[in-house]
Amino acid sequence: MAQEVAGDEIQLSGILKPGTDPHVYEPVPADSRVLEEADLILYNGYNLEPGLIKLMNASGGKAQKLAVGEAVKSLQLDKGKGEVVPDPHVWGSAESAIAMTNAIRDALIKESPEDREKFTQKASQLTNELKQLHSWINQQIQTIPAPRRKLVTTHDAFHYYWRAYGIAIAGTLIGISTEEQPSAQTVQRLV
Repeated sequence: MAQEVAGDEIQLSGILKPGTDPHVYEPVPADSRVLEEADLILYNGYNLEPGLIKLMNASGGKAQKLAVGEAVKSLQLDKGKGEVVPDPHVWGSAESAIAMTNAIRDALIKESPEDREKFTQKASQLTNELKQLHSWINQQIQTIPAPRRKLVTTHDAFHYYWRAYGIAIAGTLIGISTEEQPSAQTVQRLV
């Protein structure tokens, strides 16, 4: 999203590569260097990436920090035993992505006010694309008969999606943590 909003006006360095599990990410020395040299650090927030947050808070850099996902009002997850935590998987709906896009736009403008018009225009373009995506998803969901709109996933990360698009979560193999392993009982129950 940052690249879409900023275009060539920024030099983007990603620490967590695509496919990396942010829940269990372990920093390497080069990551500290990236954070120390950054002018703006964007991360999800809601404790999705605890290793990165710890490293970011320990780095000596003076970068502006933005928990992009926290632009979205969190849903609450019950971890059991009375522990309730914010659900960090906020990107599951196009509406959430629009809120995140606007937060990124505002942080970029704060960092580089002379590029306000470019950032605003690109954020508007991305927002329009996300609105079209939201409509398309709704249309596609309507092609599934209402009683069959159920979702079974491996990871408990789709609450924003089901809420935005009216799909019931029938169950998940594991909870919020990707470090969990499904039990044979859980698999049998879902089957």
